[in-house]
Amino acid sequence: MNFDFNPNYERIELINYCLSNLLKYKTVFLKLKHDHFVIFFLTQFLFYICKLLIKKTHSIMKKLFLTAAAVFALTAVNAQDITFGAKVGVNLANADAGDFDTDAVTSFHIGVTAELPISDKFSVQPELLYSIQGASLTETITEDKYEYLYKLNFINLPIMAKYYVTQGLSLEAGPQIGFLVKAEVETDFTDSDDSSNNVSITTDSKDYYKSIDFGFNIGAGYKLESGLNFTLRYNLGLSNLSDTDHEDVSDDSEWKNRVLQLSVGYTF
Repeated sequence: MNFDFNPNYERIELINYCLSNLLKYKTVFLKLKHDHFVIFFLTQFLFYICKLLIKKTHSIMKKLFLTAAAVFALTAVNAQDITFGAKVGVNLANADAGDFDTDAVTSFHIGVTAELPISDKFSVQPELLYSIQGASLTETITEDKYEYLYKLNFINLPIMAKYYVTQGLSLEAGPQIGFLVKAEVETDFTDSDDSSNNVSITTDSKDYYKSIDFGFNIGAGYKLESGLNFTLRYNLGLSNLSDTDHEDVSDDSEWKNRVLQLSVGYTF
């Protein structure tokens, strides 16, 4: 089932949800500093999204992300030294596509981060990233070559638990939810007999995929005292993104994201 917003209804519902929780926890809210004020509303938005997902996702993935969201919310209220940052990096993206042997493609990601310390060793880091993912596939039929480049653009929200092994060096792991915003497939046909018949077309393929992706991340990072930091992360997609309810998608179709990310960031 696709995750589709009714723009008018969902906007009003989101405002009501945030305001009702603001009134409910007004005593805590009045004690928040400016940075905590921002995190408070980010938390409310996160829980609102989780609320909408309750009947739309697999129970294990839902519980995992809700648990991470709860830890984030508790940390946000109690954290003393919240730091914000930005990051950009390279994706080496591929997919588990069932019987199809796909190849990795190179793309990029960019976004913002917020690190909330729990202790000297532990912290929680939510991120908001725009990430271009996908894969490529080559088929040869009667000596004619078909090359497919799949591009899937996501807005990803990972919530990472970080453990500092030594000063600057950290290990991280945590769940991620992704929202598909665009999907295209570029098809290049090469005629083995007559090159004048070669064709290259790009088509919109968003309807063939589900709108929400759940995954799990694991990685490591290093942060310099200047604020410059580096991260190596692997994203294991847990959801089958193929929309098998679509009439043009077979029931046994599979697509699970596999993404290796190398990022450089800066903490303000």
